[in-house]
Amino acid sequence: MQSIATDFLDDKQKQTFVALLDALLPANNDLELPSATNPVIVADILSSIQSSAVATIKSGMDRLAQQANERGSAFVDLDPPERIDLFLNDPDIYRVLASIVLQCYYRADEVVQSLGMELRPPYPEGFTVTQGDLTLLDPVRRRGQIWRETESRG
Repeated sequence: MQSIATDFLDDKQKQTFVALLDALLPANNDLELPSATNPVIVADILSSIQSSAVATIKSGMDRLAQQANERGSAFVDLDPPERIDLFLNDPDIYRVLASIVLQCYYRADEVVQSLGMELRPPYPEGFTVTQGDLTLLDPVRRRGQIWRETESRG
């Protein structure tokens, strides 16, 4: 298990956090994909956590550990499917962590490369965008202005 700088979590919460990340997105050697416990990905996850979510994450890690104890095991000793099951059945921690973990994982360089994408921003080279049918906007244009004008304060 890797060490990660999660200053807001105590040791038991850190272990639970790392075990959860590893269960959610384990390494895949065949596809050359890292685990979500990759230090670069973890750093991105931690920097993406808003301070308002810290208390939810701390209490969520405690609940996951407690639920594992009720099953007669430490969270880190559960099989990955059991860890995921506990995570999915805790809406508070799921709501806070699921999107952050996925966003950070799929923007990591190693993951982007394994998906066959170039490591570059979409611009300045840009991507070719298929021209759509702009007549679909005609009903909106016919509706007219739906906002009110304000006075400029200069």
